[in-house]
Amino acid sequence: MKYVRADVMLNDLTPASSHSFLPMFQPTYDHRGVGDLLDRVHRRHGEPAIGLGLAGVRLGPGFEMRREMLSPRSTTHWTELATAYAQ
Repeated sequence: MKYVRADVMLNDLTPASSHSFLPMFQPTYDHRGVGDLLDRVHRRHGEPAIGLGLAGVRLGPGFEMRREMLSPRSTTHWTELATAYAQ
């Protein structure tokens, strides 16, 4: 087995406050303090009190495959390999 070594060099690192994002790439929630608000709510009321995501939207019915409808796996399992007979 061959051994390959790789390095990463970081040059001219500066603090994030030393430059600004272009307005089109600035996330709108950054200046509103949404992250700080979520942290305060979690500390005061616990983790399940508030969250981001589906926010109460019901999910559709769960999907479950019907095993009787399973196709033969003749290309991926040796035990189900297709057999041809000549007459």
